[in-house]
Amino acid sequence: MNIWKITLIFGTLLCGVKLLERLAVNHPNARVAFYHLGPRTDTRYMTRAELFISSRMFLSWGILLSAVWIATVYLVALIAGKDTLEHPASMAVNFALALLAGCGYLGAVWLFVRGLFRRADYDPATVYQKDMEAL
Repeated sequence: MNIWKITLIFGTLLCGVKLLERLAVNHPNARVAFYHLGPRTDTRYMTRAELFISSRMFLSWGILLSAVWIATVYLVALIAGKDTLEHPASMAVNFALALLAGCGYLGAVWLFVRGLFRRADYDPATVYQKDMEAL
């Protein structure tokens, strides 16, 4: 019976994520939805402002995944009992969510530091043209 409760929790979370994704696709200007599914990571071709925007997006994904991780732990413990937290499937989901949240935080720090050290006169268009000429 406990596995059905866990499946229901994860199914509900998945439906919530899919609903947000559908909202972002159908209404790209909505303030609730993210404008992109993820931040940009091509730091060589990004201006200083784009690096800070992408850093903020990574940070928001890290916070969102941390909230989902904490909510998942509490909901599983509340609905299915504390014994299910030691179940390998529950531990794998908790590990994956913690890893993704940590990647969001590390990505935010990395892009923020890159943005701090990026020159104000850096022109990504000329860097891109030079890279294309080198090919």
